[in-house]
Amino acid sequence: MKARNSFIWGVLFVLFALLPSQVSAKSSFTDVPDRHWAKDAIEWAKNEGLTSGYQDGTFRPDQSITEAQLVTMLVRFDCTSPSSFEALPGEHKAMGNYRYLRSHFLPLNGFSNRYARDASVKRADAARIFSAYQGVDVTKHEAVYYLYVNDMANGITGKNDYLDFGPNNELTRAETVTFLYNMSLQQGCELQGLNSKATGKHNAKYSYPANFVKDDEINFEKPNQPSQPGIGGGVKPPTAVEVDIEKPVLTANGKDSTFITFTFRDCNGELIPYERELEFEVSSQQEASFKILEYPTLDNKYDGQVSTVAETIRRTHRVRSDGPEVTVKVIAPKTKERTLDTITVTPVDKTGNCTLPSATATLTYEPKAEVQLDVVNNPWGQTTVTATLVRPGGERIYGFNGYLKLESSSGRIPFNDSYPNFYNGVATTTFTTPRYLLKDEITAKAISRSTTDEDAIYSILNKSFTVPVSFSPPITVDTTCTAEKPEIGFLIDSSGSMKRNDEKWLRVTKTTEFIRALNAEENIATHFTTSGMFLKSGAPEPVINSLVGVKANGGTNIADGLHVALNKFTTKRQRVLILLTDGKSSKTPILKQVEEAKRQGIRIFTIGLGKDLDEALLKDIARETKGSYFHVKENIELSLVYQSILQEINCGIPLPTCSVIASVFNSPSVKLTNRNILMETEVSNACGTINKVIVRFSSQSGDLDYELAHRGHNFYMMNKGLFEIQDFQLAADATFIAYDLKGKEIARQKVKIQK
Repeated sequence: MKARNSFIWGVLFVLFALLPSQVSAKSSFTDVPDRHWAKDAIEWAKNEGLTSGYQDGTFRPDQSITEAQLVTMLVRFDCTSPSSFEALPGEHKAMGNYRYLRSHFLPLNGFSNRYARDASVKRADAARIFSAYQGVDVTKHEAVYYLYVNDMANGITGKNDYLDFGPNNELTRAETVTFLYNMSLQQGCELQGLNSKATGKHNAKYSYPANFVKDDEINFEKPNQPSQPGIGGGVKPPTAVEVDIEKPVLTANGKDSTFITFTFRDCNGELIPYERELEFEVSSQQEASFKILEYPTLDNKYDGQVSTVAETIRRTHRVRSDGPEVTVKVIAPKTKERTLDTITVTPVDKTGNCTLPSATATLTYEPKAEVQLDVVNNPWGQTTVTATLVRPGGERIYGFNGYLKLESSSGRIPFNDSYPNFYNGVATTTFTTPRYLLKDEITAKAISRSTTDEDAIYSILNKSFTVPVSFSPPITVDTTCTAEKPEIGFLIDSSGSMKRNDEKWLRVTKTTEFIRALNAEENIATHFTTSGMFLKSGAPEPVINSLVGVKANGGTNIADGLHVALNKFTTKRQRVLILLTDGKSSKTPILKQVEEAKRQGIRIFTIGLGKDLDEALLKDIARETKGSYFHVKENIELSLVYQSILQEINCGIPLPTCSVIASVFNSPSVKLTNRNILMETEVSNACGTINKVIVRFSSQSGDLDYELAHRGHNFYMMNKGLFEIQDFQLAADATFIAYDLKGKEIARQKVKIQK
């Protein structure tokens, strides 16, 4: 307590000059005296609607602020957005606000870690968040320096180095509103945000001076900008490893899993080239399992159904990196105790004279009772949903007298039974597998018909449990087209990053469907990791069978893959190559292969999967060879791209990928609250640029259209007052409509209005 008081009194003096210049009236809060150092900032925050304090009339200025409370203040502070965004039923009350800030890539831990939402915020973490709010992507040390040089903060003693900021102290409510006030003075209230995940890409712009950070204060090195691939031979210590954890908290049931990606740099601070692969040993302290997806198997009996051969090894295993990235899938153990685990990756190989460090990631395994949901598609066009009641630790609960209530977010999944009964702790239903693109979420609740004394049951009754589901349309051929079928090649990325970006192997499933639909005489199958590899050429079925050779391990050498694929073309007829990748490689050798493709008259269609792509390079490859480039955010969208390419090859006219109704909109929703209408959706630009999105409400009095605001990153939203539609007798559905740059409608999708 003494340390806290000295810190506050230090801030009192050094931040005085940054406070509002006007002298306010008597304080609105009983615990904020007129002489309190932050009184005017607190009054400003109250007048701006950022906070109303507590019901007992206090503000609690010295109380630590939680991340969820900070998120709420940031949304209220943003003068370009509504004052709040509604959470879904059963969610943390701040999740709507989290989703909005996530679309601007603010570095908040609570996006995926529910414990972080109600945990206090460290001042250094707050500096990163405030910097990102203003569009500056910096790590902790640079963030503190950024606040200093932009007159948004001073240190405790005025020394204004990193330690003087109190980086490991918890941010208080008084300090929070003071920061926000200073931000409003210097940069305004508009949320700028980032264009991608916060990695420190602006660090060089805000390099701090000598002695700003003492040696014993540094717990990581600032990341450098990626440079041209090349392994340095220096002997300096390598820079820190970036760690990306999909979900830091897992249910301790033996099934819940997460991906972790470690990104390494060499001793010169440069990313290890993606064409290289290094071997690493991965281990767990707490008996977690590692799922190694090496290759798919095709069941030709069921029209190319794909399953993956997966080896699960406890404790340790070896993995090869995709250039600088090591990706592992961790499966939580079964345990009845809340457990912390450390996942460690240790390099086996050196990069020249540079010895890379080991790196760690921390996971939490939390035992809890749950309704465990499994969704399985079968080859006969049916999907089965199985719900199992389990105690903390994964043991099944028997003897429950009740039923399962099922629904989907979109309302478009036709359950054969939406209220199946539990038998021996298991409830099952089926539905006809959709044959169109659908990304949805199934929600299940266990409903009891009788009283029960078991605590595990009480803890899950009437509680929502969800599982995401997605479906893609089959690839079909237009039999009325008579264009000459080309000699067609497929060059498929087999690098380690595909473990995470295409876990279900749709790049194999959809290539299989494409080959069968086109039914060309000459087909070529190739793939690449650190080198290009030939699989098979000839008639459709032998080539399809060879696709079991597509892997998910090792580096990304697109140039060598192109070299192998281009050398396998033999006929004089029309020649087409489809390149599918989720990564990047050195540009110069790739462009040499593009020149060879042009010389041979081979058109290359490029498909970029995911986010971390060299899109400019993939576009160049397609443009230079008179092909087309397609970008898909998720693997489920591959069907649409393949269908468009097939239509162009078979009929001479490309099919816009947006022509499939559900292809544009991702998780569209319309929600009515007591006061507002919240409309939002993400969109896919697989078919080109979307210029406008509207939501149409239908009623007996006519249609009512709202044009959504583009919030960046393909996210559209609008929040309106409910009074605007209260005189209309609305239908139960609303319709999202997308238009291109020429004002042409390219897609529409109905959704149920949520109340």
